[in-house]
Amino acid sequence: MFVFYYAPQFKEYVFPKTAFVSAIHGYRDDPDMQHLIDSMQEQLGCCGYSDSKEGYKDWNGNVYFNCTPTNLSAEKCSVPYSCCIRTPGERINYQCGRNIQILKADGTAEPNEAVLEGIHNDGCIRVLGTYINDHSLMIGGIMLGVLLPQVFIIVLSRNLIDMINLQKSKWN
Repeated sequence: MFVFYYAPQFKEYVFPKTAFVSAIHGYRDDPDMQHLIDSMQEQLGCCGYSDSKEGYKDWNGNVYFNCTPTNLSAEKCSVPYSCCIRTPGERINYQCGRNIQILKADGTAEPNEAVLEGIHNDGCIRVLGTYINDHSLMIGGIMLGVLLPQVFIIVLSRNLIDMINLQKSKWN
């Protein structure tokens, strides 16, 4: 945690991008992965995997959500419902991320500003990295508070084993 706090360039080693990319690509293929991604996006308040402010664009890598003229899916140019901003107790609107990007006549996509206000725009790596950077000293302190007593007990246990072996050697 301390290394991550003082050397943010190691973020790529902590969060391997290939794992997140393959998870997004297989979103509809594996129900367990779909639930994991939805839970992560809802809990963290993020959309997509990237370390950018336009994380929702990562969903263009999924065959169901990509915004290309050849995509015939009903979810074309959309994002999953888990990207949407909800208030506690509000019912899930499964169509809230629909048409996040507008497909222009030339085949390119541009953000739909009206819909963008209702979803989380930041990628999950960005949100998670920001959280860790903001709380790394506290997390590191808690880890040290757990680690130091364990090391102390290990040293005491090793000392007890040595004392038992010394007594055994005196009996022989």
